[in-house]
Amino acid sequence: MERMSKINYWLGIVIAAALLLESAFGIYSFIQSKQQAQSFQSNASQNMPNFNGGNGSASPSSGSNGAPQFGGGSGSQKSGQRPSGMSARSGAQASPVQLVIHIISLILAVAALIMTAIIGRNNARKRKELMEQEKLTQE
Repeated sequence: MERMSKINYWLGIVIAAALLLESAFGIYSFIQSKQQAQSFQSNASQNMPNFNGGNGSASPSSGSNGAPQFGGGSGSQKSGQRPSGMSARSGAQASPVQLVIHIISLILAVAALIMTAIIGRNNARKRKELMEQEKLTQE
């Protein structure tokens, strides 16, 4: 029984530490993705007027052979729409619900590690007291 208790104790420490690292990484990646999405949107919004202005004044036969380009305007629109689609995906990857879950798991992991440390300290004190009592009874 003592051996199983030690295994559970150390396994709990390892799992709590892994949960702590995972939740900290989740919070970090949430913040990082939000910052990237904001910078990406600001860069895209600054570049969008240049795409629209350039396409309106361009001649329809801008190719070297003079052949009409099918979807010439749609190509620039697709490139203009791609950043918003990417930011929507990064927003979906980093949802506020996931942030709340990571914060809760971080709190639980810290609480588990603190409780484990308290239990370990109390067990060490009890062992020390038992050792001292055994020495006194032997003498």
